[in-house]
Amino acid sequence: MRQFRAAYDEAVANYRQTVRAAFQQVEDNPASLRVLDRVIGEQDEAVAAALNYRAQRMTASVQLVKSLGGGWDAARLPAPSDVSRVPAQP
Repeated sequence: MRQFRAAYDEAVANYRQTVRAAFQQVEDNPASLRVLDRVIGEQDEAVAAALNYRAQRMTASVQLVKSLGGGWDAARLPAPSDVSRVPAQP
C-alpha cells in the first residue's frame, strides 16, 4: 500500500510542477511580447532615421557638387551600360 501512496504522491507532485510551469509561461510570454514590441519599435525608428540620414547625405553631396561649380545635367550623365562595364585592365 505504501508503494501506491508513494506513486500517487509523486504523480501529484509532477502534476503541480507542470501546472506551475504552465502558469509561469503564461506570465512570462506576455512580458516577452511587450519587450519585443518595444525593441521592434526602436528598430523601426532607427531604420527611419537611417533613411532620413541617407537623404540628407545625398542632398549634401549635391550641394557640394554645386558649390564646386558643377551642375546636374542629365545629358552629361553616363549611360547605364557605360557604368556597368568594367574597364579593360592594361
